[in-house]
Amino acid sequence: MFELTDCTEIDEKQQAILQEMEVVSELTRKYIMENSQTAQNQDEYNMHYNALVERYEKLQKKSLLLQKQKEERLAKRDLIGGFILELSRCRELFTEFDEQFWIAAVDKVTVFQNGRLLFAFKNGTEIKI
Repeated sequence: MFELTDCTEIDEKQQAILQEMEVVSELTRKYIMENSQTAQNQDEYNMHYNALVERYEKLQKKSLLLQKQKEERLAKRDLIGGFILELSRCRELFTEFDEQFWIAAVDKVTVFQNGRLLFAFKNGTEIKI
């Protein structure tokens, strides 16, 4: 379960991206300041400035993607934790249908035209019958 929900690698990547975003932001600020104080070819300036903006936006997209991945992992952790909690409450094998366990364990069941079933569990496991 730990590997499925561990966010350490995501946090490290996120931190590196945020640091790089700060660097790009500072480079952009300095470049704008230099342009305001020194006569420059504006076509070259705009080309370089746009490259910095594009770099920053790409980093921002990566950062948002990592944040989404982290949120998904944390949600999965909560689901798995709830599933484990329900399992820990069971002291013996099931001999009859347990509605609380069903609600805790099963996300959905798909019934196909040929009569086959696909059980999708909240922990991500799928079983075809």
